[in-house]
Amino acid sequence: MRKDGQPQWFFMRANWHYENEVKPLVLMGACVDIESLKTAEHEKEKLYRELNRQTSRFANILEQMPSGVLLADVPSGKLTYQNRAAQAIFGCPLDAMGNYPDCADFRFFNARGEPVRPQDMPLARTVSGQAGSQTEELFYERPDGARLHLAVTTAAI
Repeated sequence: MRKDGQPQWFFMRANWHYENEVKPLVLMGACVDIESLKTAEHEKEKLYRELNRQTSRFANILEQMPSGVLLADVPSGKLTYQNRAAQAIFGCPLDAMGNYPDCADFRFFNARGEPVRPQDMPLARTVSGQAGSQTEELFYERPDGARLHLAVTTAAI
């Protein structure tokens, strides 16, 4: 405790030391002020808790959205998140998708009814840096034969 009553953090290490057999044992050690490290550690924990709170809030908002949301890592294109609406649209969980090149198993068509290759999908163009924020209309044919008309918007964040 400091004179003002506040705690002070120290790191202390000591060992018994024999100078020779005639003299008594001597306790030798070091005491290092680690107050700034502990303050930084507490600040980091506080920021981490706030980040977790904000992340949970963000995830809750995404889960409640009626629009399907997918997040992909750059530059790998690995799909890292999908909300419930996206899972309902595609009819499968995220782990079945892997990354956008794996979407070859999914049937997308442009407005003219032509199949869209995975590398030509809006997400693929955005992940590869070929396009910025964009919206494109596509048709998705589900495995059960149902055809969905989608407005696909992609953006790098």
